[in-house]
Amino acid sequence: MYKMKRLQNRPLCQFGFLNVAFTIILLAAGGGRATPHPITIDGRFPDWDVVEIIYEDAAGDGAGIDFGKLLLADDSRFLYLKIDLGAVLNLQQNNNLILYLDTDADDQTGLNINGIGAELEWKFGELTGNFYTGGSPWNIDYSDIRFRCGPSVTSSVFEMAIGRGIRPDGSHYLFNGNDIRIFFRDASTGGDELPEAGETITYKLDNGTPPPDEIITMGRSDPNDMRISTYNVERDGPWSGGQASRFGRQLAAVAPDILSFQEIYEHTTAEVVDFVSDWISLEPGESWYAAGNNDCHTISRYPVLESWAIDGNLAVLLDATALRGTQILVINAHLPCCEEEANRQMEVDHILSFIREAKRVGGILTLQSDTPILIMGDMNFVGLNQQVQSLVTGDIINEGPFGEDFHPDWDWTPMTPVYWRQTERRMGYTWRNDGGLFWPGHLDYVIFTDSVLEMGNHFVIYTPAMAPGNLAAYGLQSGDSEAADHLLCCVDFHHPDSGSVVVPDPFLTGLDFQIRPNPSAGEAGLALHLPHAGSFVIDIFDITGRRVSRPFGPEWTIAPEGTSAFSWKPMSLDGDLLRPGTYFVRLRSRYAWGGGTTTFKWTHLRSSAPKQ
Repeated sequence: MYKMKRLQNRPLCQFGFLNVAFTIILLAAGGGRATPHPITIDGRFPDWDVVEIIYEDAAGDGAGIDFGKLLLADDSRFLYLKIDLGAVLNLQQNNNLILYLDTDADDQTGLNINGIGAELEWKFGELTGNFYTGGSPWNIDYSDIRFRCGPSVTSSVFEMAIGRGIRPDGSHYLFNGNDIRIFFRDASTGGDELPEAGETITYKLDNGTPPPDEIITMGRSDPNDMRISTYNVERDGPWSGGQASRFGRQLAAVAPDILSFQEIYEHTTAEVVDFVSDWISLEPGESWYAAGNNDCHTISRYPVLESWAIDGNLAVLLDATALRGTQILVINAHLPCCEEEANRQMEVDHILSFIREAKRVGGILTLQSDTPILIMGDMNFVGLNQQVQSLVTGDIINEGPFGEDFHPDWDWTPMTPVYWRQTERRMGYTWRNDGGLFWPGHLDYVIFTDSVLEMGNHFVIYTPAMAPGNLAAYGLQSGDSEAADHLLCCVDFHHPDSGSVVVPDPFLTGLDFQIRPNPSAGEAGLALHLPHAGSFVIDIFDITGRRVSRPFGPEWTIAPEGTSAFSWKPMSLDGDLLRPGTYFVRLRSRYAWGGGTTTFKWTHLRSSAPKQ
């Protein structure tokens, strides 16, 4: 990401809205009190499942945005909101969504709108707003209200946070009481509103003990785990303006085995190795190995067998057989920034075609079966969600130059992205530049083959939020993370059968699917457990990766939360009984907040019934 000059705070015109006639309506008061609950702003929503729905808007009353459910939570630092918009959009541009907050529950102060007196008017698509406090409205941007939001790409559901204890104009507090009122409006012609005219939503803050901070330690879940880091160091940062120690202390604190750097333009790969060597100690006899292309440099404790340029990105094949029993394919990516949607998708598709050909016998390289594959780096995903989904699922959009779709993991399933959380804040953003073009977002990714890698500890370092004692324990200083606009991201991996400790992921926790018995002959039982009410699709593949059966058809089947049982006669897509053999069974599930995938092997022993 490149820095952009922020808008300066400036007074706007005097209260021109006083010239507008308003009709006074007796309001039907509504509202809620949510028990404090730890919310992490990371673009996923399982932590909202236990939060009370404050308001649910009627469906079908909006031409574009069609509001649905609104949920609210709070702690001592933030007010949290989750809103269903009923339409897929980019919240940071090309929309007319406005949020109004009456932060003193007094309709005689602030901007009079829908029967409330809003101190805050926030225009999402313009990344700006107004703060109303006694005089002229004060123009603000997202940093003035500590605005956080996820996901950073297009979606129909968003979670967001607005800072408490802040003074947007430098003098007056935004929140001045425990009761607040909320109003969402789509300012497009005929746009929807939440709540409906004549209703108000009142919410009470501090209705209970705030949830404590949950600290993620930086140690490995298991000492034998392999640690991966990705870090955009912002225009050769370690060699700029005396910043070396800020970067170096962070590297020393995590001591990764593989590091992928982006935005190193003016220094050679050898210079990058020298810098890393100054801060991370190796065991006797060990060496650093490295490869680079454009601004991407990958440094590794494992020897580099070969490297390839993929546009401005870098693919490296590492030889970790001595320590890990396998080679590792690492793709270090720095995709085009900002509104470069088409070019970003083209580079995503090129990366996918490289992986597809690497897995194909006789391709660009013949990758050994079950070789771990890691895609990491500054992806600059601030636009279409399709680009994220492409890397995860193998869905190539530009098939003309880059070929057909494929299943990127070795078990013919999607790969898995890492969702980050800062060690001492429940925030998942990896890039922050107050006053930049976008609000803080999840731009840095690691996407991995979960059939051969299991995730352990994973975190983002944000030192300004760390307690002094924890900074000292890791040899860090409070300002270290501010050396660059991106944050240092770490994730540990082990082989699924290694016995290492697994860090639970709420995105998948509780998802289960089995064929019983296994092996089975003739009719089989399907046992499905969903952690949330949702829908699912089941696919069955033969050992070549060809889809041979869909027990419930191609459409998504709705299922309740909990366990469901079905019987199934193993039929192929052609209507024949499946031949005896070994198959891969994949369940994909989805809920309002996301979804999950699980895959297992199933052995079909024989076909005992005639063709139907």
